[in-house]
Amino acid sequence: MADTTAALSKCDENQQTMLLSLSWVFLSVAIFAVSGRLYVRLGLRNGIRADDYTIIASLVCDPALYIACSPGRASY
Repeated sequence: MADTTAALSKCDENQQTMLLSLSWVFLSVAIFAVSGRLYVRLGLRNGIRADDYTIIASLVCDPALYIACSPGRASY
């Protein structure tokens, strides 16, 4: 019975900080990967195409989502 109560109390904790931190880690990995992609594209003289501009636009808009869900504005 005590194990069930402890498990339920862990489920009720606010996971917002952990989820937001994990999101920033994934954003950092995405920036690194896109930077590598652009470096290779420009190094091979293939140029930047429409798909690259789309990726760049998504990276620019992505932090806005994290700011909108910053601590105090939403709960999970």
